[in-house]
Amino acid sequence: MDLRELYDKLKRNKITIDYRGHQFNPITDRLKEAIDHTRRLAMDGNQNISGIAQQILMQDIPYNTPVSYGLYESIKCYCFHCDLEYLLMLTDERHATFIPASDYYQWKKDHPEELPKNNPLLQVQCPMDEICQSGKLTAPINVPTGKLVFANFFGPEEIYIDHEYEYQPGHSINTVSGRHLLMQYLAEKNVGYGQMGNMSVALFVRKDGKEIIVGPCYTADKETSYKGFTRVGELSLEVWRWQCADRYILDQYEEPLRTEDGSKIEHIEIPVRPGQWQIEHRFDLMDYEESRSGEPFSRLTWQGEIPKPAKPVFEPSQKVIDLAEKARKIIKQTDETRCKVHYYQRKILALNRWPNAYAAKSAEPEIILDPEKIHLLGEPDKTRYHELCRKEAERAGLNVSIPGTCPLLEAEEKQRCALHAFGDALLPELPNMKGVTMDIFLDKGIETYKQVTTTFLEFVSWCMNMKKEEQLFNRFRQTMSNYNKKRNLKHS
Repeated sequence: MDLRELYDKLKRNKITIDYRGHQFNPITDRLKEAIDHTRRLAMDGNQNISGIAQQILMQDIPYNTPVSYGLYESIKCYCFHCDLEYLLMLTDERHATFIPASDYYQWKKDHPEELPKNNPLLQVQCPMDEICQSGKLTAPINVPTGKLVFANFFGPEEIYIDHEYEYQPGHSINTVSGRHLLMQYLAEKNVGYGQMGNMSVALFVRKDGKEIIVGPCYTADKETSYKGFTRVGELSLEVWRWQCADRYILDQYEEPLRTEDGSKIEHIEIPVRPGQWQIEHRFDLMDYEESRSGEPFSRLTWQGEIPKPAKPVFEPSQKVIDLAEKARKIIKQTDETRCKVHYYQRKILALNRWPNAYAAKSAEPEIILDPEKIHLLGEPDKTRYHELCRKEAERAGLNVSIPGTCPLLEAEEKQRCALHAFGDALLPELPNMKGVTMDIFLDKGIETYKQVTTTFLEFVSWCMNMKKEEQLFNRFRQTMSNYNKKRNLKHS
């Protein structure tokens, strides 16, 4: 069975595909693109290229091996549930499946033979299948004062997006996985979130203040209503999401509910029962008909009182906290500098296409396109490269303390000094660390040093989160105490 026969049999449902919970664009569309691309290559003027493409079109597709097209490229499919790439593979003449691309390539490094039929890679279920089957994304948040604010979005980046993982596999909010992970990240900060479309939603609160519905404004041309619930307002979702948090939480993140230009962010504050709340968000997993049926898009339900948190085993000094925050800011600045420097370095090399000055004369000229290989440039080319880099750095606004220094090298040195100072301040405060300094870890190698500094930053962050939880619990207790006093006064 060749590529064209595979396409024909898939169109006529003569081959059964085991999707195992994944959701892709129609595989026949992807296969047609692959065949058309291979046909164009088969007519290429270069005989080597056309010969390979013609062979790909005519040869039988082997079983338990990724389906190839073009110049032996694998057909990759992107899952809209888990945000990962998969390879199409025939298991026999009547069945096909998908395997994780990254795992397959890793396995192939040590196994040149074809994939055996009992290999676990052929049985991998979509990581998001269980959540997708449930029909909802869920997360808990704490509402300590009962003043729950809903808005289209909140301004502070920390409670809008997870910058650390924003561009990592599995974290794209175009997929269920990315929305689930962002929901959990924000819930840890006691901020609720539901990804929506370019639309408006209505908010409804139950009379006892223990349940809220986010639903459509209209159903079948009539205002939507739910028995036992009061409609409290509407929100326009220009940023395609809703977010909510207790007023006390927003104050912690200095959220003024205003945009950068000073205009007011549309929001609705709903008085609810203070405590723990559970969010169930269904819009992401609704089909078109269900989303227009009047069914709630999201429900928020009161679960009970906020439990008292455990006492942190260690409380860092204010000096350590300040140095940790300083180190985090410098790490972020270094990452931004790295992106800019790598961009203009590669651009300069791509535009100038300088050759490897040390290549054998009989060999084909090797063009240096990788900044890691600039030591292979001849002296005139290397001098010109550094000159152009300095100009690009100035254009990008990357200032350096010593003229001619690479902005990235200077930024990385600044980061190392900040992490060193933070570690040396933290170590004396930790138990059983007397006499231990960061130099000891540095002597064990750069990888050990990086692991230690990363662990220390995470540890201090964890301690600070424990402290915030304790403050939040105390605020909840204060709210409930005031609430009970007012109730007793009414009855006396």
